Amino acid sequence: MTTLRELVEAHTANAAIFADRGNGAAKGERGICVTLDDDMLSEYGDIEMYKLDTPHVSEDGYTCEWASDWFTSGQIEERIFF
Repeated sequence: MTTLRELVEAHTANAAIFADRGNGAAKGERGICVTLDDDMLSEYGDIEMYKLDTPHVSEDGYTCEWASDWFTSGQIEERIFF
């Protein structure tokens, strides 16, 4: 198992791609880059990430090799790419 926090630390990253779908979704299913702060890492850092078979390209052009499963957050579903 690999978590978002482990990927962030291994790559000294300060951002990840957040995607969403459903009522009130704002980022879209391809996702956009979001800067991670300590509060976000506290909330999302332990989410399991899986190596993708093929790269994913976000709405804003970032190529990602990792993704979480879709998870429910209020009225929307979210997914994280890295």
